Amino acid sequence: MIDVKKILPILGYASAIAASLAMASTAAFADVKAGVDAWSAGDYDTAVRDWMPLAKQGDPDAQFNLAQAYKLGRGVPMDLDKAKTLYGQAAANGLLLFQDGEREKAMPYIKASAARGDPRAQYILGVAHFNGDLVEKDWVRAYALVSLARQSGLPQASRALQKMDEHIPLADRQKSVILSTQMAAEAQATSQRMAATAELGTPAAQPGYAPPR
Repeated sequence: MIDVKKILPILGYASAIAASLAMASTAAFADVKAGVDAWSAGDYDTAVRDWMPLAKQGDPDAQFNLAQAYKLGRGVPMDLDKAKTLYGQAAANGLLLFQDGEREKAMPYIKASAARGDPRAQYILGVAHFNGDLVEKDWVRAYALVSLARQSGLPQASRALQKMDEHIPLADRQKSVILSTQMAAEAQATSQRMAATAELGTPAAQPGYAPPR
């Protein structure tokens, strides 16, 4: 069995993420929620003002919500480049949360990032599916996700696949080829849809995320 806690230290992405990124405090969460309430009431300007300083401090909920605001042009001018940057920052903070042990809190970001084709998130989610850790055990999906991460050049994915080869039957590995192709196509479609999305979606139903409007 691959232990996700043992594999994570060799990821090598921690140095690429600023160690000084602030984790969300109780007060920050309250401010993010205030922005969500303002957004729900149609007061986009106030919502953006609430999220902006928190996003700069590294709060992933605020970063994700602000990215959505930039994507839709509500409370701020539409700017897809800023939206993509903020999505990336939210994903990075989600990965950092995972590495710091807040795995359950990080998982919505991991799933959302994997769906957009982030190889680090695909790797982590794949290993989680292999272990049945915080997600259902699914060896076909696990192998498909980690294979996609390897195709993107993530070196630790190759090592994980070698270990998975010792446990996952050939038939399941063959099924994963079809699934990985579907996942790659869906990730590309998600990226292409981003500019056309008319509603504010969320990776998971959590109080820190802005609701659809």
